[in-house]
Amino acid sequence: MKHVVISLTVAALAALPAASTVHAQTTVGPQAYPLGFGIAAGATIPMGDLGDVQSTGWNLMGLVDYTTPHTPLGFRADVAYNSLSGKTFTLPGQPAIKTDNQNVWQITGDAVWHFRPADTTATSHPVTPYIIGGVGLYHFGGVTTTDVATGAQSSSGSSTKFGLNIGGGVDFQLSGFSTFAEARFHNVFATGGSLKYFPISFGVRFGGP
Repeated sequence: MKHVVISLTVAALAALPAASTVHAQTTVGPQAYPLGFGIAAGATIPMGDLGDVQSTGWNLMGLVDYTTPHTPLGFRADVAYNSLSGKTFTLPGQPAIKTDNQNVWQITGDAVWHFRPADTTATSHPVTPYIIGGVGLYHFGGVTTTDVATGAQSSSGSSTKFGLNIGGGVDFQLSGFSTFAEARFHNVFATGGSLKYFPISFGVRFGGP
């Protein structure tokens, strides 16, 4: 009987490290919380034709994503608001024109590829670069333009358009949450061309690997 008790005790002690590992995997980390939530803010830079009539503004974004340690591939949905500052400009042979702020709402769905091995914990990779890309709907608010010389005004109506985006960022894992820096290029399809802008955002994210 004494030998049986000793054997069981040794077996139980030998199983403790494995049990601790299983407990950590099931209660802490990305296996338990594949969903992440976050907010971000930063600057939005208009480009191309949009940059001719608007100046750099700001953005605010909320996101939800799904990521597991079993694969580098994840998915994200986000909603963002961009406010581009008005600008005074002159076209060849035309009087100076001043525009009001341009507001842009965007809803995008994206795939995210994380540059980290599969089946790892977040704490083993505190810095994770990633690329992101997908599709979205973009709502441009109406803009009032003013003839600087005469004061005459005209307004354009709002519109909703389809577009694509691609970019990248770096995620910094901290205790219980992560921070990230991200830049993305948005190309919105419009009649006779496209509207392009480039948000640079810094945010905080909770949950997920």
